[in-house]
Amino acid sequence: MPPNEPTAVREKLHEQSLRNRDSIRYHRHHPPPGPRTTSRRPLIDYVTNEWQTRNNHLADPALNPAEFADEDYTSFLSDLSDAPPPWLPLLLRLLRARLTRRARRCLVACLVFLVLVCVAWTLWVGPNLAEATALDRSLQSVRRSEQYFGGNGAVRLEGMRNVAGLEGRWVPGRGEAKGEGVGADNRLVIVGDVHGCREELEMLLRKVEFREGFDHLVLAGDMIFKGPDSGGVVDLARRLDASGVRGNHDDRVLLAYAALKRKGALADVESASEGGKAPGEKHRKLARELTQGQVEWLEGCPVILDVGDIEGIGHVVVVHAGLVPGVALERQDPYQAMNMRTIDLGSRVPSEGTEGTAWDKVWNHHQKHIHPASDRFFAVYGHNARRGLNVQDYSVGLDTGCVKGGMLTALVIYPGGKREVVSVDCNGPKE
Repeated sequence: MPPNEPTAVREKLHEQSLRNRDSIRYHRHHPPPGPRTTSRRPLIDYVTNEWQTRNNHLADPALNPAEFADEDYTSFLSDLSDAPPPWLPLLLRLLRARLTRRARRCLVACLVFLVLVCVAWTLWVGPNLAEATALDRSLQSVRRSEQYFGGNGAVRLEGMRNVAGLEGRWVPGRGEAKGEGVGADNRLVIVGDVHGCREELEMLLRKVEFREGFDHLVLAGDMIFKGPDSGGVVDLARRLDASGVRGNHDDRVLLAYAALKRKGALADVESASEGGKAPGEKHRKLARELTQGQVEWLEGCPVILDVGDIEGIGHVVVVHAGLVPGVALERQDPYQAMNMRTIDLGSRVPSEGTEGTAWDKVWNHHQKHIHPASDRFFAVYGHNARRGLNVQDYSVGLDTGCVKGGMLTALVIYPGGKREVVSVDCNGPKE
């Protein structure tokens, strides 16, 4: 245009040019501007969401199963399972929140309480509850069936008394009249495994102020063997007119004595002096050392001593190792009564091993479910030095390992049912 054209015409053409440029800039189908284009329209205006509506069918497995494979679906489910639990965000918000000092203390106390509850359940409540359930199930099985240990018949062994009763005059509180006779206020002193420790036995009797001819001494088995003076223990028991029950080591020495007597080898001093390590050799050696009178006293000791009813306690029995609950005294297996430690809850068969449940647990659980209470038994025993003194509601274990340097323990029973446990220290191992 010539330079001398009027100004109004130039302005009109300029406005028309601007209008044309704006119409091109904002047209929705116009391609993006090139590198030389002077348009000011931003690139974000050209971005659309048409791909969402165009590809929605790909997310539906029913419309496109080939694209939604099983592996992808499994992966999808696993991703869902890995999602955090719904309570976690709440916990995180609580931890991030600005709590007051009192609120923080309460939160810490609650967390500590929950930890203690979990520990108590894991270490104590849970195991004890499981054991109680197993004991209940075992008790119910006995009630439903007569096929249980001890139900077939009594076991009788030659030269052995299974059960013997204690003379009534020795039972505390059972005198002819109160204040008269031996049974009016005498005591019963039951001692655990002595194992030939005569000095410690004498110390214990002095400590309880034993009254010879008035109080009565009962030895709970394993009176001899291992210790230094087995014969002295038997002589002391004979002099005091004591009672005793046969323990497993007492029984082995008596069996060795009977075998040597049959062979005529009791006086074989040369064999006795050898002291070999062959099985049973120590028992045979001790059998040769015992006198005829000592052996006869040991043979007279029953496996189970039935003390009888004592006011305030109930029916008291003394046995060396243990008893099977629910089985009459006359039907107890004498070998197990001298050797048992545990009972299998499924079969209720006793064992001298440690795989089952401790027999005293089964015994006490059973006694608590006997009604009336007057039919319950209270057992006093020894044999298990590993468990030591074990006082329960319906049993007391008295073997406290004297021969190994532990203690010698007695249960003293007074008229009226008062009980006292008395012990003395043993001066080092005696084996």
